[in-house]
Amino acid sequence: MKYILIGVAVLFFMAGCSSNEDIIQKAKEELPMEIHLPSYLPDELELSRAIFEGDLLLLTYESEDTSTYIEFSQEPFNQRVNTQRLMEFVETGEDPYEEIPNFQLLEIGEFVGEYRLTPELNALAYVFVPLISRTDHQASPSYWIRSVGVEEEEFHKVIESLQ
Repeated sequence: MKYILIGVAVLFFMAGCSSNEDIIQKAKEELPMEIHLPSYLPDELELSRAIFEGDLLLLTYESEDTSTYIEFSQEPFNQRVNTQRLMEFVETGEDPYEEIPNFQLLEIGEFVGEYRLTPELNALAYVFVPLISRTDHQASPSYWIRSVGVEEEEFHKVIESLQ
């Protein structure tokens, strides 16, 4: 009986893994944008959940005890961030938020976005778009990544690894 329960648990675990991969594949096929996946994750994090609903793909990577995690959402039409302001920042380097504590515009890897640090929660968030020409920014997809319990350097590595 014990071995049957272990076997059933393994099957559920395997089904969950393939289900996440199937969901990601479906999003790649249906969304009119490039889906980015991290090629780097901190050692303790694994893909635990993928949700594809409407135009939104949400991926959750978490530690076994769920105290450390990264959530990453992707949608084809930017509704989260002022792209024109981001492109002005790329051109001029002037951050209109420089006086606001723990909030700034920031380029990370091939992306530019609004970066927020919430020290009391050990949380980081980055709402971003690809670095693109000014003429293309209206049709830009948007991405949002949030972490809890992940070191800032590791968070940046995850973003830089998006492929």
